[in-house]
Amino acid sequence: MPIASLMLALLLGASPAAATPDTATLSGLLEVHERDGGCSGDANTDLRVQVDGTRTTFEQDVWLSVRESLDPMDILEITREGTALTATVNVHVAPIEPGRPVPACIRPVNVRLHIDGLPPGDYTLQLKRAES
Repeated sequence: MPIASLMLALLLGASPAAATPDTATLSGLLEVHERDGGCSGDANTDLRVQVDGTRTTFEQDVWLSVRESLDPMDILEITREGTALTATVNVHVAPIEPGRPVPACIRPVNVRLHIDGLPPGDYTLQLKRAES
């Protein structure tokens, strides 16, 4: 915590922890990996977290239809409100071609979100589909 924030907290009679903002906008890196097995693949939808120095990595398998794909993103904006993290991702949907059947299956896709400088905590992660 910067010394000015600490001094302000002490002058106002608040605890130093109360001077830390509860919301922030962070940036991160999104990796996307196709899982083996196609439509019959296994998925681990539990959120897995790994901390390595100042980098926190969140990993989870998500289900997408065969027509959907996610973009890997070098700079992804993440909103932190308390312990809730929200990231908006680009989901592309392939067009339906007239006369061709649309496969009716979903497949697991592994996503990894890397965030540098995230304060320690027990976070939840929500991936939101970008408005198109």
